[in-house]
Amino acid sequence: MSTLQFDGVDYLDGTASDPNRMGWMQGSPAPGDKIVRFKDDQFLQFPRNRWALSHMRELVPTANVWRGAGRRQDLGAPASADESMIDDLTFEDLTGRKMRWEDSLSDTYTDGIAVLHRGRLVYQRYHGALRPELPHACFSITKSYAATLAATLVHEGVLDRARTVLHYLPEMAGGRTIQSLSRSING
Repeated sequence: MSTLQFDGVDYLDGTASDPNRMGWMQGSPAPGDKIVRFKDDQFLQFPRNRWALSHMRELVPTANVWRGAGRRQDLGAPASADESMIDDLTFEDLTGRKMRWEDSLSDTYTDGIAVLHRGRLVYQRYHGALRPELPHACFSITKSYAATLAATLVHEGVLDRARTVLHYLPEMAGGRTIQSLSRSING
């Protein structure tokens, strides 16, 4: 099996740790050593997390967040020429190794990626256990996404920077966090 080294520790690389290749949660029932459970407290340990992050709704209670009544925007499908051009981009990684973008996705354990340019989907890839219709747990990085999106919407005049978050999300009143809101929804 192929490995990557981080801080002197060897880890299975993206291909070797692919949840499908490793057989996580396959079969009915899955073999005992291939089961991922929340109660085992190992679901976020590598390499189990490669399956768990794409199947969080099967492990813990979650709630759907409605997108609102506004019109849905179709981002289209990426043109194969755009995807090929991005896949063929080359760069030098932090170790000085020259690599193609497509190859870097495995080495960075990328489960999924979508690239939008001017309102159009120009690139998407899904690896391992992730599929386009599945949500993927992002944990704290969600704050960065939300802040970037909010800043963009302020710049575009959609959000008013003088208004509070509570104006747009009244369900957050009383100092509620997303986590506490989720607990109250899920009981």
